[in-house]
Amino acid sequence: MDYQSRFDLGIALSKRHEYAAAIQQFQKAQQSPKIRRAAMKLLAEMYDAKGMPEFAARMRKQLSGESGEDSGAVSAPVPTPKHPISPLDSE
Repeated sequence: MDYQSRFDLGIALSKRHEYAAAIQQFQKAQQSPKIRRAAMKLLAEMYDAKGMPEFAARMRKQLSGESGEDSGAVSAPVPTPKHPISPLDSE
């Protein structure tokens, strides 16, 4: 199973409150540079939901120390318009 499929399965399992199984999938999914940060964020959430705040804190600390090179996996950059944008009521 590829990393994206594991990530998607982790999300599905978390929605069913199957946190232990979701954790396993997110741990494997975080090996992909493209979805690493998103998987780590959800791992922290799963640890909290499972009542494991020390693991959640450790994951958040690790996440905050990441360089963010792959942050595009979490959110895309906002595009810059090529032409000036006029207000809607400027007719």
